[in-house]
Amino acid sequence: MQVDALIEAPFKESSTHGHYAESFLHVRPAPEYASGEVVLASLVRNVGFGPTLEGQVPRNGTELLRRVLKGKPTSTPLLAADTWHSVLESSLKSPKQPNQSAKRFLQLCPLVPDCALYSSSARLTANSWNPGEMVKRIVAFGAADQAAATRTWQRLFESLSVTKEDDDPWAVGLQSEFEAWRGKDAHWSLQPLQAQPLIDSWRAGGGDSSARRFVEDLDYVLDLKQSLTRRQWVSMLESLLRLACATHVLWLCRANHLTYRLLIGALQGTAPPSEPEMRALLGMRSQGFWRYGQFAAETIEEIARGYLQARVGLNVLLHVADEVGCEISKPGEHALASPDAIRHAATRLFDRRSTFPLEKVRSTVQEIVDGNPRIFAVKKGVGSNIKEFLRHCLGQRQTAEEGMKSYDQGYWLRKNGYHSAAKWIVSAGPVAVLLLVHCCARRTLGPATTDDLCRHLGEYGITLKPDDVTGAADLGPTLRRMGLVTDSPDAEGGMLIRNPFRAAGETH
Repeated sequence: MQVDALIEAPFKESSTHGHYAESFLHVRPAPEYASGEVVLASLVRNVGFGPTLEGQVPRNGTELLRRVLKGKPTSTPLLAADTWHSVLESSLKSPKQPNQSAKRFLQLCPLVPDCALYSSSARLTANSWNPGEMVKRIVAFGAADQAAATRTWQRLFESLSVTKEDDDPWAVGLQSEFEAWRGKDAHWSLQPLQAQPLIDSWRAGGGDSSARRFVEDLDYVLDLKQSLTRRQWVSMLESLLRLACATHVLWLCRANHLTYRLLIGALQGTAPPSEPEMRALLGMRSQGFWRYGQFAAETIEEIARGYLQARVGLNVLLHVADEVGCEISKPGEHALASPDAIRHAATRLFDRRSTFPLEKVRSTVQEIVDGNPRIFAVKKGVGSNIKEFLRHCLGQRQTAEEGMKSYDQGYWLRKNGYHSAAKWIVSAGPVAVLLLVHCCARRTLGPATTDDLCRHLGEYGITLKPDDVTGAADLGPTLRRMGLVTDSPDAEGGMLIRNPFRAAGETH
């Protein structure tokens, strides 16, 4: 019986119900550790290098250092081997985590495409997960259709490419030097963005998520390339990717929780919501994940725990429905494919509520929870991996290396003190603040205010009230210090925000 297999191994693919596995609720790829640079570098590999697997990256880095130390380039470099070695180990160096200080491996800032061939994989082993695949899915989720997603993907490739026309001389020289040491199997070319039936079904069924906000903001950031140095622009792009990936995972976790609660509610006699209510419930505008300035750890654990229980509950419910012959999906459609499909499933369960074995679902879920205490305490397994991903993706990079403590300025979580036990709070770094203000000002017709800024941040699930902007522990002072806000009667008692990268002809 499938329910027995689920009890034995609740998070194995083999025991996952087909309707769940083929739904937008299934978090794929399953997130693990990834810093902002790891996400960016993995995206670069997915956009332009294709066959390069994540697990090959550490070995590629070792081989590059070996060739440089032996002075054996694959073509004709401009720099002497010892000079190039110094550039790799100093100018391009990215700080290691405190627990990595004793390990020897190449760690580079993904400033130009070829950096990603040799550094910044999620693991230093051959079985690394693929964060760039997650970004690819977010682009697809956020686009209106496959054609729009393909255009965004192509524009990403063109922007990440290094050209003499669009990039500063430092980036052009670096890319040229890397190519002189590049292995013969690596080629920078646009990799296709394949259509995904799962996401097509989700779109057709009224799906909406924070990915829409990300895709629009991504265009604004790509527009900045010619106005900034390569390092400045890469920092802005990385900060946006960090926020988008974390918000996407949080949204999926919450969508699982809300869907399970909705289906159980239908079995208990609560009538399913209307179509507009259903779409709003699973969208981004119903509620945020956390408030600006709040402690983050508890929220992360709570959301991860809710996801684990909902994922198990949904799979148990689907397997039990099969056992009792209760068909809850439309013909030819997966039961959890979209908001409309979920509403149909809830309606079918509501109609069968008098005969459906709800107690079996509850007792089975409880048996699984009781049998896996560390997993559901978010101490190991899927939930722990999600917690680690959110912490490292959003959090300011921690490093024990001298002079590198302020390396990361694009974070969205920071510690509220300098000691190791200090707690993480929701707080944007200077680069993240610049990013937020720029994107908000670009999308706003007329002068943008702090009200607009709060709404923009809210579309990523971070709640901030206009009155709190000046009272937030660091946001208000940061905005003023960077010259990004100004008092104005046009703001109806609030403040106007000033785009730091205003293009010629723009008025805000």
